[in-house]
Amino acid sequence: AVLNVYVFLTMVGWGKNILMEQIQALPPDELAAVFGKGIPPVVLESDAIGAKRFWPRVRRTIVDADAPVGEHLFLNKNFPPNAWAGARRKLEEFCEEG
Repeated sequence: AVLNVYVFLTMVGWGKNILMEQIQALPPDELAAVFGKGIPPVVLESDAIGAKRFWPRVRRTIVDADAPVGEHLFLNKNFPPNAWAGARRKLEEFCEEG
């Protein structure tokens, strides 16, 4: 199965939460047109989860099927350039486990 993971490259104060809310509120036919299925993607928001619990939650979501991920997972968190390699490494590890 393919899992598309979307991250934000340092968009501080640019409306990530609003964008995610709008995507999740799309009607099923528009979701299907954009994502291939009429179900909203899973969104994990770092601010709501907490910085220390974020990566463990991402892992559970991918590996343990904590939520029905489907094919699209948005990580609502800022990823500055110095975090890209580490984030990619973690995601690769989680996907290998899953």
